[in-house]
Amino acid sequence: MKETVTAIFDIGKTNKKLILFNEELKVVSESEQKFPVILDDDGFECDDIELIEKWIKESLSILVKSGNYNLKAVNFTTYGATLVYIDEKGTDLRRFTTI
Repeated sequence: MKETVTAIFDIGKTNKKLILFNEELKVVSESEQKFPVILDDDGFECDDIELIEKWIKESLSILVKSGNYNLKAVNFTTYGATLVYIDEKGTDLRRFTTI
């Protein structure tokens, strides 16, 4: 029988992790990924959101296709006050709305 899990993507400043918790909230799997720092339009160091998004999608795909787990939920945690405000098409809405 497959174990039911919740997948947590922990997007930290230095490391990005995928942690699977079972229904008793015990860690059943944990993997860590590091990404190179890039520069934003103003020359400040930042994360490569496109690379992180690709990693998230690939990680979920691998998890589901493995057949080892019953994925119940997915959640995200990030450092600081990170917020990406987009619509269902991925359009950045910050230019249209005051946050």
